[in-house]
Amino acid sequence: MKNMIKLSESNYKKYLPINIMAFSYATSGAQGDPGAVKIIDNDGKIYYFNYVDQPDLKENEIYEICPPLKGEDNEKWGTIYMGAGNTLFVNEPIFPEVKDKAKGLRGSELYQRWRGIILSIIKK
Repeated sequence: MKNMIKLSESNYKKYLPINIMAFSYATSGAQGDPGAVKIIDNDGKIYYFNYVDQPDLKENEIYEICPPLKGEDNEKWGTIYMGAGNTLFVNEPIFPEVKDKAKGLRGSELYQRWRGIILSIIKK
C-alpha cells in the first residue's frame, strides 16, 4: 500500500506514541498476510509491521507500538472478525460508525475495504 510506514526494531521509536484509531491483526496462520498488523492513526497515517516476518521486533516492542495487543483496555476497542484469522479493532468513539458502514459486507469484503472506511470517517 502506498505511503505505508513500515515499522522495524530500528525505527519504531521515532513514531511513538501512535494515536491509534483502528488496526487489523492477522494471526500467524491467517490468510492474506499472516502476522500482519496494520494501524491507522488519527491523522490517517498507516503503519505496518509483521511479527512473523520481522523477528527483530520483540514482544515488548510490539506492545509499545500497539498497546491494545496486550489485551488491556478492551472496553476502548470494538472488534469485527473479518474471517480467515483476521480481526479489525476499532477505537470505541468511531466504532458505531464503522460498524454501520461495514453492515452487509462479508468478512473478505471488509478485509479489502476497512482502511478506506476508517479513512473516510477520520478525514471528515
